[in-house]
Parts: sequence; structure tokens; C-alpha cells
Amino acid sequence: LDATDLAKGAIFTALDITERKRTEALLREGEARYRELVENANSIILRMDSEGRISFFNEYAQHFFGYTAEEVIGRSVAGTIVPETDSTGKDLRALIADIGQRPELYATNENENMRRDGTRVWISWSNKPFYNDAGEVTEILCVGNDMTERKLAEEEKRHLQAQLLHAQKLEAIGTLAGGIAHDFNNILAAVIGYADMARENVAEGT
Repeated sequence: LDATDLAKGAIFTALDITERKRTEALLREGEARYRELVENANSIILRMDSEGRISFFNEYAQHFFGYTAEEVIGRSVAGTIVPETDSTGKDLRALIADIGQRPELYATNENENMRRDGTRVWISWSNKPFYNDAGEVTEILCVGNDMTERKLAEEEKRHLQAQLLHAQKLEAIGTLAGGIAHDFNNILAAVIGYADMARENVAEGT
């Protein structure tokens, strides 16, 4: 504006954006803290879409499974960190598909997973779905903790219990057999006794 415009009068509009800038700064700070927390958490944290494709893979997950984020982003969890079938033959691809379609049924679940070197591990998962305005699943946040040692301890406990049960059965059979043998010996002793008496009677009458 020149002096003439100012002399005629001009209207200036000013908008105070201080609060907006402060809010934006707080959001950036919150996001940075959230990312730092997620990256440094001692839990597996990943995000996947309804098809099971990975969109985020934190550092702990990378260290635990042996994959870098770049190697798994965009790939399905099935065939990478989840085997196609578990050690019992259960179809885990079907499980992942069902989680993507009906995540509300899988707030928590436990299943067999697989490291890059092929090692099988058991992970306990907590799953939080996110939806769009149409009610469709857009993303699932998955937080996992390694339960392998607990599962192995449970397996060992079941194995020991089975061994104990087998030993108890053998002991019961042994006790039963011993009782039968004792009774048989008593019967046999009586039979032999009567046989001796009969032989003596026969001898005396001869």
C-alpha cells in the first residue's frame, strides 16, 4: 500500500496463530515421545492392515525376529514371522485372515511364530483394531510378548506328569501281579500239601 491508499483508509485483518503453533509443537513432541517409547519398548510392536501386511515393525521386533523393518514392511506376517502351519498342523494363514476380518474376537491370542532362522517361538498377542468412518478395519496394532519359556516349561511339566502316571500304572500293575502271585502261591501250597497227604495215604494203603 502507498501513502495514498493509507490516506484513503485501509482495513487490515490479523489472526493470532500462537495457540495453533503451540498445539502443533505439542503434537510433534507427543509423536516424538510416542515413537521413542514404541521403539525402545521391550515388547514386539507392529502394525498391520486387514490383509495382514506389515506397516510398522519396531526395533525390538527386528532384533527378536531377525528381520529389518525394510525387509518386512509391505509383506504379510504369514510366511515371515508367522509360519503357514504350526507344529500341530494348524493353518495359521487362516488365523491371520480371520484376525484381519474379525479383530474384535482376538483382543488377545497366543500362537506359534517363527524367527528368520526358522526357530519356532510362542508369542502372546494383544490386538487393537482401528476403523474408518465406514466401519472397515484400516489397521491393527499388535503388541506381543515372548511366552516360549513358559510354553516349554508347561510341555516339560506335562511330559513329567505323563511319566509319573505311567510309573504309577506300572507300580499298580506290579502290586496287582505281586498280590496274584502271593495268592497263587498260597493255593499252590495247599494243592501241594493235599497232594503229599494223598500220596502218603496211598502209600500207607498199599
